Parts: sequence; C-alpha cells; structure tokens
Amino acid sequence: MDSAYDRALSEIGVAGHFQKKNELINNIILPVLWTMTYLNMIPALVILPHTCKLPENTLNVTDDAWKLKHIPYVRINDDITFDTCLIKSNPNENNLTTSCSEYDYDNTWYDSTVSSEKDWVCDKEMYIIYILAYSKVTELIGSMFFGWMGDTYGRRTMHIVTMVLAVTGRIISLLASNSYLIFLSGCLITSFAAWSIMQSATLICIEITSPKRIPKIASIRFSAGCIGGAIMPLIYWWCRDWKTFIMITTGPLMVVLLFSWKIIESPRWQYTSGKSKQCVQQLKRIAKTNGTTLSLRTEEEILNHKPESSTKSLGPLALFSGCTLAMNTLLQLVAWTVQNASYTVQMLSIGQEKNANPFLEFTWQMLSEMPVNFLSAWLANHIGRRNSGALAFCVLSIVWTLIAFREASSYTWVHIWWIGTILNIILRMFITVSFYVSNVMAMELYPTSLRQSGLAIGNVFASIGSALAPYILYLGRPIDVRLPGLILTGMSITAIISTLLLPETLNAKLPETIEEARTFGRKGQKYLPVHVKQISTQEKSPQQSEDI
Repeated sequence: MDSAYDRALSEIGVAGHFQKKNELINNIILPVLWTMTYLNMIPALVILPHTCKLPENTLNVTDDAWKLKHIPYVRINDDITFDTCLIKSNPNENNLTTSCSEYDYDNTWYDSTVSSEKDWVCDKEMYIIYILAYSKVTELIGSMFFGWMGDTYGRRTMHIVTMVLAVTGRIISLLASNSYLIFLSGCLITSFAAWSIMQSATLICIEITSPKRIPKIASIRFSAGCIGGAIMPLIYWWCRDWKTFIMITTGPLMVVLLFSWKIIESPRWQYTSGKSKQCVQQLKRIAKTNGTTLSLRTEEEILNHKPESSTKSLGPLALFSGCTLAMNTLLQLVAWTVQNASYTVQMLSIGQEKNANPFLEFTWQMLSEMPVNFLSAWLANHIGRRNSGALAFCVLSIVWTLIAFREASSYTWVHIWWIGTILNIILRMFITVSFYVSNVMAMELYPTSLRQSGLAIGNVFASIGSALAPYILYLGRPIDVRLPGLILTGMSITAIISTLLLPETLNAKLPETIEEARTFGRKGQKYLPVHVKQISTQEKSPQQSEDI
C-alpha cells in the first residue's frame, strides 16, 4: 500500500518544472564542479620522474656522458635505468654514493606539482602516501558522521556544512603549502566532507520524485561527474602549474556555495522524521512551481502521520539490527571496498605514465565512463543489479591479472602504450558499472530513514579501499611490480562472491520501513510479476512503479 507521501507526490507531480530545475543544478552542474575539486589534488600530487641535480659540466662532454659519470645506473641489454635518489659522492675516485641534496625533474608534462616544488621524493615520498591515505581515512570518518547527520538533521543542513568544509580545506592547502602539516590539514578538511556533498544533493533529487527514476538520476549524476573529471586534467595541461590549477578547479565551487542555502530540504525526510508541517510546506512549494495542487485529504493524512522512531536512536547501527539486514550490509561493503581500491590504484597510476600523455589518459578514461553509465542502467534493468555487479567484478579480476603480467613481461610489444590504454579503459568501464550498481542497490535496499546512513557506511568502506590503494601501489616498487595487480585480482574475486550473495532488488517489493529491510532478501521474498509493467502508474503507487 502506498504512503500518504507517495500519493502527495503523484498529486503535485514527480517530474515537473521544480524537479527538472533542481536536477539541473544539483545533479548536473554541481557534480561537474565538485568532481573537479574532489579530484584535483590527485594530479597535483603526482611524483615526477627525477634524478639528483648534477654538478656543472666542467669536462665539455655530452649531457648523457656527464649523467652516466655521476648517477648510479643499471644496464639491461641496451636499456639504462638511472637511480632516482642517489649520486656518486666522488666519481673520479670511487663509486660511493650519497643521497641527493637537490633534484632535477622531468618537466615534459608538468611545470610543477606539489611534490616537485617541495622535493617530496625519495625519503620524503611517504609524505604523498600519507596525504592520500589519511585523506581516505578522513573520508571514512566524515561519511559516518555526515551520514548520521543527514538522517538526523536533514539533507539540506548536511549539504551546506560539507560545501563550506570542502572549499575551506582547498583554500588552506593552497595558501599554506609551505608547511606539510598545514597542507595536510587542508586536504583532510576537504576529505572529511568529500562523499557527503553529492550524496545529500542526490538524495534530495530522488526523494522528491518517483523511485522509478532512480536509475536515470544516478546515470545523469555519474555522467556529469565524468565531464568534470575529463575537463580537469585538460586545465592542468594548459596551466601546468599546480597552484593555478587548484585555484581554477576550486573557484567555481565557491560560487555554487554562495547559493547553496537555497537548496530545498527533502520533504520525504521531513515526512519520515515527523516534521509534517514542514513537509506540507515543501510539497506546496513544489506544487506551486509545477502548477499543481496538494489535496486537502492528503495534506491531512501527512499532518497526522506518526513517524517511525526506532532508527534514530541507533543511527548507522540500525543497518546491523537484524541478521538479514546486517548480512546485506556486510556483503555490500565488500563491493564498495574493492571497487574503490581498484579505482584509486588506477587513478594514481595514470599520473606516473612515462610513455603517454597523462592528461589525455585521464581524460579518455573519464569520458569512457559516460556511455558506461547508461550501459550500467541497461544491464541493471535487464540482467539485474546483482548479476551486473558480479559481471563487473569478473571483468576486473581478468584485467588486473593481465596488467600484473604485462608489468613483468620481457616482451617489448606488450608494453606498447595503446595496449595499456585499452586495458585501462576496460578497467575504468567496469569499475564504473560496479559503482553504479552499488549506489542503486544502496538506495533500494534501505528505507528512507536509513538511506543516507546506508550510503554513508558504503562510503566508509569505499574510503578504506581508497586508503589501502597507495600502499598496494607502493608494494610494486620495492618488492614485485606484479603485486598490485595480483592483490586486486584476489580482491575482485572476493567481490564476485559477495555480490552474488546479495538479494536482487530488480522487480522486488522494496522495503519502506526498517522492519521490512530486516526481512528483505529472505527466502520467500515477493517479486512483482512482469505484467505489472503494462498497468498504468495511476493504478499503482510510485513505489510499485519503481519495483517494475
């Protein structure tokens, strides 16, 4: 049976002018600008190819000969690999070496990065690892905090607070970059709010429209994010300086922040939280813009609605308040962890490309995500959410295996740049499918009162996966270049199993309360028959329409 709120939505319109304007601002423009701000620190932290700075050439020999004289190297066949952190202390007498006091950087693609400006290389390379890892841990903490905050105090409040923090953090890192601790603090402040900005905006979009539009809204949001991610590296390619780049890619979000106070509070959240009067006010505001009206009968039912109170005291712990719900949550968390570990390892690897333009590599891969978002929606609606996720992780396990053995292969043709590009594009495509499925399932597995907490705890484990990524990538240097690929292969196989154990949400009667969520996926779960697709939406509730 549909709720009073669902009937109210059908009366005021689920895809009217108000929803379209809201989605344009918060599901298209905001993701473009936020993605640039969220990702801009990754290319800014790239460690450029480097060697010790050579003394002045006093022998009038070639630059290559002078470098061979002073820099330790390893020769394999005709290939020479120079040491990046050592220089011969007295090359005329012996081969004893010492650490670099100054460095020469390869400026083919970048004039400056944070690491090249601050010499955070060699023994200070872990500074970069710490920034990336600690930022992801902070995302973890922020996701939990703001997930609880969004379900307790509202989507709008959480959205404004996180926007302020994100912009403030980038300004701190930019203005106080001379201090590692202050620079790190700025990165952590931005990361604390990272996941929750788009999470709140997207939830408001889906909670003022029909649930059947969730896949479409998710596809548009991800596609908009891809556009922002594709534009961002081109800006760096153009300006080449990391400070200018950070200013250009953060500035537009500051403009959006000035207007963020106008964002609507989710009336569905108000309805489930017992704020009935505010809910009616918001619904009438939407109806006025859409040129519709809210009936007196529906208004009265909303005002007399008694909210579910059991979830507020538990907060995110409510996600583990029953065996079935806890199992569904844990299985999803495995997928969140693996897909983000894969995504972050790949993204960090792009900036270190030597045989290809790193900016174009980044752009092509971001653009490849756009059509995949719509492919993901098609797969999710035709073979199911669960099967789509399992397929994605299956492809990831295969590609990571190929990448692992490509890294260690002695065959020259295997290292041709376009082979690596193709593998990376395939990898990015199916990471995108897994992202899409995880987000849609999180929206469908949990009721309104727990939806933000469900997405938040997913983001927590996504941050864990991202925090592990720099260490996974680092293992490939001192130990074995195949290790990152093999580790991610094993993680992807684990994700296949966990995804297949999740309940299918396509065509299922989705939970509307925490009690229904605690039993969702048990044996005997009800599915709507296929012929329901032919029935008018006026004869079925919005929830049932989505179930189709």
